[in-house]
Amino acid sequence: MSNIEMIPWYIAGPAIAIIMLSLKYLNKSFGISSTLDHICTLAGSGRVFKSFRQDLAKHKWKIFFVIGVIGGGYLGNLVHEINSESISRDTLSELPEVFQGDVNQMIPEFFNDFSSLKVLSILILGGVLIGFGTRFAGGCTSGHSITGMSALQLASLIATIGFFSGGLIMTHILFPYIF
Repeated sequence: MSNIEMIPWYIAGPAIAIIMLSLKYLNKSFGISSTLDHICTLAGSGRVFKSFRQDLAKHKWKIFFVIGVIGGGYLGNLVHEINSESISRDTLSELPEVFQGDVNQMIPEFFNDFSSLKVLSILILGGVLIGFGTRFAGGCTSGHSITGMSALQLASLIATIGFFSGGLIMTHILFPYIF
């Protein structure tokens, strides 16, 4: 595997700002979760549900963006192996002693057994809850935390506080109890 450096924050941050300002200037919204509506429309859901009857010509760039995100993630995985060298030394020093040798040990063994009914049930339930939460909140964590917060939207601030609170509760209370 190749040893590719990550994009430093001082390049990635301004790049995100330029993209967001460009989209604002072009009067376009940005978000992956809203693209699910367009993909459902493309799949024919508009014949059954009114909410999926949309003009795809105005939103086709979002579908290409999602395809690019998935393809980029796949290609990135092919050329860059995640290992202890790809995580900052400061982060590694703060992780529990058990995880410093092998980054893959940070993923609970639970997620390696997809044949288990318990694992499949939790993953399916989690996916449904994420989908419902995304639609209920009017967007996903990235959409609210990056796009909405940069547009100074109060709803995005409230949603982001909820995302972080839910994450903390899951990590420190529910996750140890379940596993």
